[in-house]
Parts: sequence; structure tokens; C-alpha cells
Amino acid sequence: MKPERIASTDRRVQRTRNALREALVELMMERTWDEIGVQDICERANIGRSTFYMHFSSKDELQQGAFDDLRREIRARHDKAGFARNGVLPFAHGLIEHVFENRSLARMVFGNRAGFIVQQRFRDLVVGMVKEDLAALAPA
Repeated sequence: MKPERIASTDRRVQRTRNALREALVELMMERTWDEIGVQDICERANIGRSTFYMHFSSKDELQQGAFDDLRREIRARHDKAGFARNGVLPFAHGLIEHVFENRSLARMVFGNRAGFIVQQRFRDLVVGMVKEDLAALAPA
């Protein structure tokens, strides 16, 4: 049975989740994926282990949430820039901007240190966005 998650609209919840995600990103810059444990994330975020598990069931779920946030951010960048949502792969501009602004993180994700899981999640993110954009172009 999965533990009941806390509503994500509460600002305290968002602060906690952001702290956990930031801690994970910082740790990923220093260590390989397999070298990072939930306790390491909790210590870096200054959050108790039980609090971690109120929000996420594992470090994998935390990471997937970070990639979900990235997907929303990339789409929001595109929409905020006022680009029409037509054309091929409209998300690409926001993705390129994000990679440029976060070069050291991007080097880690694309490099050997990230490991298969991190690289696969990034590939899944890009492939999913390509599929969404191509589906929007094709008639039903």
C-alpha cells in the first residue's frame, strides 16, 4: 500500500520538495547515481528521512519528479516567449536554453558519471516531448 501523499499546493510542501530536488542535483554533481542514497539527500536538504518518504517513495521517484518539473518548465518557457505552438518540435528552444543555462548539470547528465538511469530518463523526456509535438501536427 502506497503512503498517502501530501497536497502539493501548500507552500511548505513545495519548499520541502524543492529542497529535496536541489539536494539531489547537488549530489549528482558530486557523485554517481549509485553512490547517492536517500539519507544523503535528506542530510543535504536538512530534512528528516520520514519527511522524505511523506513526499517520495524513493530517490527514483524524486528524480522522476524533477524531470516532470523540467518538462513543465521547458513548455512554460516556450509559451512565455510567445512562440506559436505550431511548427516542428516547438519545445526545442526552451530545452536548448535550459541546457545552456545549466551547462555543468548538462555535462553531468550527458557524461559517464550520471549513469544509465539518469540518461534514460533524460532520453525519455526528450522522446516524450517529440512524440507530443509530432502528435499535435498529425491529424487524428
